[in-house]
Amino acid sequence: MKYRERLSLVVIREDGRRQSWRIRRLWLYALPAALLMFPCMAGGLGWFCYDLWRENGLLHDEVLRLESEGEAAEGKLERLEQLSVLLEESAVPGHDILARALAQGDMGAPSPQPESESAAPDSPAADEAAMKEQMAKDDGPGHADFPAIKSDYVSVDKVRVRLVRNRTLRIALDLRNKRDARAEGEVSAVLMTQEGSRFPLKFSPSDVGKFSILRFKRAVMSANLPRNAGAMAGAQVVLEVRGGSGNAVVFRNIFAVEQ
Repeated sequence: MKYRERLSLVVIREDGRRQSWRIRRLWLYALPAALLMFPCMAGGLGWFCYDLWRENGLLHDEVLRLESEGEAAEGKLERLEQLSVLLEESAVPGHDILARALAQGDMGAPSPQPESESAAPDSPAADEAAMKEQMAKDDGPGHADFPAIKSDYVSVDKVRVRLVRNRTLRIALDLRNKRDARAEGEVSAVLMTQEGSRFPLKFSPSDVGKFSILRFKRAVMSANLPRNAGAMAGAQVVLEVRGGSGNAVVFRNIFAVEQ
């Protein structure tokens, strides 16, 4: 039988008691090597955990984006279903206006209205048009005091403003570049309560509203509500997009706060 050399580790206490261990030379060398490798292993494990945490954050943001797009698609589907019902029911007030608007959109130019129809102030169509004009004057963009703006710099679609976690507003929208060059600008928002008070919203982080796109960007922004904003029933958000030469307003419209 081949002899294997062993080493003895002896621990002697002050009172004379002693304790010894016999170990192989290989284990004696492996122990300090393991102590030296332990910091590297701990660093690698820490980096692996950080990478998992970062990927989890990216997946969470992607899930929020997909949820927002799904909600926007559901809202659009509901509007299309309601539109189909209005088109099928000829007795619904404003059916003629809706049909003419769709026809004008398909032809690309407004068709002239008969004088007899436009001259009838008591007709349902005239009442519906007057009601829409009054609502535009009361609610927001669309009149001289507060005009809606929509330029060909960027297009803003699928806008949704939601109240989440009681005191946080979440604004989601799609920005599409309509030019060949890169489009740069910034999105800002102002909260309008039912009492008529206005509060500029501050996004978190502060630069989340800035964009620089070649084609398309899905923007999701969050802002904490001001303490003195009050109840959000009937609240609206005025959304503005600035960009181009002179940092001019290229888009402005108002959107209701969903709760």
